[in-house]
Amino acid sequence: MIPGITLTDGLTAFAPGDYLTGSISWSSSERPAWLELRLFWYTEGKGTQDIGVAIRERFTDPGHHGEKTFNLKAPSHPLSCSGRLVSIRWALELVSSDDQPVVKVDVVIAPGARETVLGHVE
Repeated sequence: MIPGITLTDGLTAFAPGDYLTGSISWSSSERPAWLELRLFWYTEGKGTQDIGVAIRERFTDPGHHGEKTFNLKAPSHPLSCSGRLVSIRWALELVSSDDQPVVKVDVVIAPGARETVLGHVE
């Protein structure tokens, strides 16, 4: 499967409440039972990694190839931030029922569509 995620106008940074819009595409010799687009957050850095899925959009019986549009509202929390010990990141990922490689696009969700850098004073 050759999956893809395209965000409208190439935007990858959003404020809470903004809409992440775009499309997913796929092409496969095997027909997957489903495809799922996920908007999720995860921690990165020291300690145990935490992960949370905010939104799932499942497409059943998608066929061998195609394209679908999406329109997801950015959650209000947790906010994207980067610190010396830990960071909170957001991403979109497209997964399929046939265990093919996942495609992932990193995004920022924070006030002003700008990641907060902890310990940094402007």
